Amino acid sequence: MSAAASPLLPRHLRPRPPLTHLSLSRPALNRNTACAANCNGHGPRRHLSLSRPALSRNTACAANCNGHGPRRHHPFARRHVLTGLASTTTALAALLLDVHAPALATYYSEPIVPPDNENVNVHVDELGFAVDFPAKWVELRDMELAREVGVMCSYLNPRDQSETLAVYRQQLDTKQNFTAASPTERYLGGVDAFAKRLVDAAPGQTLALARKRVQSDGLVMYDVAWTANGSTAGAFGSIYELRAITVDGDGVQWTTRGTASRTRWITRRAKDVETCVRSFHFTS
Repeated sequence: MSAAASPLLPRHLRPRPPLTHLSLSRPALNRNTACAANCNGHGPRRHLSLSRPALSRNTACAANCNGHGPRRHHPFARRHVLTGLASTTTALAALLLDVHAPALATYYSEPIVPPDNENVNVHVDELGFAVDFPAKWVELRDMELAREVGVMCSYLNPRDQSETLAVYRQQLDTKQNFTAASPTERYLGGVDAFAKRLVDAAPGQTLALARKRVQSDGLVMYDVAWTANGSTAGAFGSIYELRAITVDGDGVQWTTRGTASRTRWITRRAKDVETCVRSFHFTS
């Protein structure tokens, strides 16, 4: 009996056939099925299929690998996939925490707790306005730089970063209606036309609210709200934004802007953000 045919020789001592077989005459099976049909007594071989897509490596091998010992199965068998998905999800969550935590600590203060554990804090500004913001929110640290671009105050919910509150200040030069009674109407025009200009300023925005409101102190406010989707909403998917806007006698526009995820807003879980936006008033 030749050494090639002897079943008594260890596999690693048996003469090895050529590594690659090329078949063009008939559809070839996948690597493992072809091996089960033809690899009798010579150990694993490499087969090349050009005729049709092969079947699953693991399915063919489990059914047909007789006589050539255990084979190396694909690492992403079902149990490995399930384990891998769980590990990947855990690692991704940890990575996100590692990214966001230092960013909050770098750019925002510690959570601000109001006296007597009330539900809201009050920001009283030296420029003569005040606005409420929810308890345990954090404040932007570098307000000196922020004020150079018109941001008077900025707060964020560290537990849900879609929820924000900020006050902006902008000097206006052009009046829209010279005969209107209030500075807000003179500089901004009618509330409906003004709201349309805001919403049309970016893609993916849908108007949800446009109304004129007169506060108890006589201040005329425009409340404008919209939902933003796509790239405008960023990572949050869909954002609800509410702005309360007024203009003072010097032609300075004051905008109080609050945001939250659309889901939290429509389920009234962001009611505190809405209340704080409408709390803006002048102190002098």
